[in-house]
Amino acid sequence: MDSVQSNITLTSLCRALTNGEFFYFYQPIISLGSGIICGAEALIRWKQSNGSIIMPEAFIPPAENTGFIAEMTQELLPGLLNDLLQINAVNPSSFIHLNLSTPDLNRAGLAESLSKQISLMCIEPGRLRVEIVEDVFMPPVPQVEETISRLVSNGIPVVLNDFSAGYTTLNVLSRLPLTAIKLALNIVQMATSSRKDFRILRHLVNMGHQLDLDIIAEGIETDEMYDLTLSTGSTHAQGYYFSHPLPLSDYIALLQKEPHWSNYPFGMEYLTQIDLIDFRRD
Repeated sequence: MDSVQSNITLTSLCRALTNGEFFYFYQPIISLGSGIICGAEALIRWKQSNGSIIMPEAFIPPAENTGFIAEMTQELLPGLLNDLLQINAVNPSSFIHLNLSTPDLNRAGLAESLSKQISLMCIEPGRLRVEIVEDVFMPPVPQVEETISRLVSNGIPVVLNDFSAGYTTLNVLSRLPLTAIKLALNIVQMATSSRKDFRILRHLVNMGHQLDLDIIAEGIETDEMYDLTLSTGSTHAQGYYFSHPLPLSDYIALLQKEPHWSNYPFGMEYLTQIDLIDFRRD
């Protein structure tokens, strides 16, 4: 992978974007309350002219380091929104998560541009959601926080990805108008290995719940991890247990099958009881 990344230059990225070689796969996000697919995360792929696929961990870092990622996002957005229209034709309530990086968020007018394109394509507000990672706040940049606030005020929900990976302070959670947090993959997967790790996960979920945030557990790969996630009270889940990232046609075909995961979300019931106790205490 390092050798592939070392061969990726700004010139090769520009050429690939011009040639239409970037496209999105979609990985389902499951509502643990209903057990059905409620949305998907858009994950970018690079299909070269020879047919080979380059994964994002090889080309995203160079794109971010050069700032070219902002141009890629802008160029690919119309195609993403068109995909969302096709998805909503099958499931009108389904949403898409779009990942934005620091160069994206640091671009003045981003929120207004997104809102305008969503409006022009007659997409219902909230169907496009933005994912950001914790390191966009390191170091703090006023333009980044302003963009996040403008996105939310324009009806675009913001999700904090990789929560607990090591950058975010509790002050960020209280200060920013977030809709959801996505727990870092290693936090979720380590919770199956020890009682201490499980308690850390459970308390993170409880904290998010107390802040009125949806909690998305990613990296779910086994029955054990699925059951564990249900027991914590997480509201959503994502991972290979449900589906690998899929090209648009396969994702739409999966939606049409209406798969359902029916285990009872007893963790949510537990958190409801905690809410009642807190209400009486208050």
